[in-house]
Amino acid sequence: MSSTRPIAASRPARAKRRAARRGWQTSCRQGPAPTRGAGFSVLCAFDICRRLAAVPFHSPSRPPKQYSAVGGREGEWDGTAKIGTDVPAAHGKDSITQDTLPMQVQAVVFDVGRVLYQWRLGHLFEKIVADPARLATVLDEVVTEEWHFEHDRGTPLAQMVPERIALYPDYEAEIRAYAARFNESIPGPVPGSLALVEQLDKRGVPLFAITNFGAEFWAGFRPTAPIFDRFRDIVVSGEEKLAKPDPAIFALAEERFGLPGTEMLFIDDNRANVEAASACGWQVHHFVDAPRLERDLAARGLI
Repeated sequence: MSSTRPIAASRPARAKRRAARRGWQTSCRQGPAPTRGAGFSVLCAFDICRRLAAVPFHSPSRPPKQYSAVGGREGEWDGTAKIGTDVPAAHGKDSITQDTLPMQVQAVVFDVGRVLYQWRLGHLFEKIVADPARLATVLDEVVTEEWHFEHDRGTPLAQMVPERIALYPDYEAEIRAYAARFNESIPGPVPGSLALVEQLDKRGVPLFAITNFGAEFWAGFRPTAPIFDRFRDIVVSGEEKLAKPDPAIFALAEERFGLPGTEMLFIDDNRANVEAASACGWQVHHFVDAPRLERDLAARGLI
């Protein structure tokens, strides 16, 4: 056998072949190109396999999960990729990174007020304050949602009520009515929401809740709402003295519920709460109404 190796190709010839090879690779990524022989086929096959390996598989029996509807209507992309979401192809994302890998939802976590149950302080005071000007003062200055939130954060009514009466002595009756008749500020369920809870429960989806709710008010409201018998655990801000959107309450919920936020879908009507949960890695839905939530749950294969 001869040990003589063939004479190397000239530099211009090698440069020409390299240029042609680069042209075939580019055309493979950008679209169809004229057949260039075996080399072109191998390059295309390699490129196709690389692309397929990056695309997540979705079972035909379970539709792919949709991207997060943070702060907007479903179907609107907010321009950021969230863990557990799919990036819409229309926005030019042709590759999947670690931050956008879809994760299956293992549990659904609801807010309570204005997601499952309606809540409006005016619903109570419109019954007991006839004068429109006085009613406006009660709602805008005396018994405000901002003041009420102090109870959600854990301040007891025994402290809040006397302090408020001392500040607004002419409105003592209304302040005491707030403490004694709070359930009348909750006129009933949000239309359609409880039916979605029932559907999820029948499908065996674990249900939890995180609610900004005063401990004393929760103790009076919870027995009137048997829907919560379907929930495995509920984190109540007034009991924990932690309130949304504090990240600490989401960390507590992960510990209590036994799952990472990346595997739970959090549903809330308050944009700040939704964004806080998303920043903690949770999958999220910004609640607007039950029909939109139903579409999102269906797209995720949960109902």
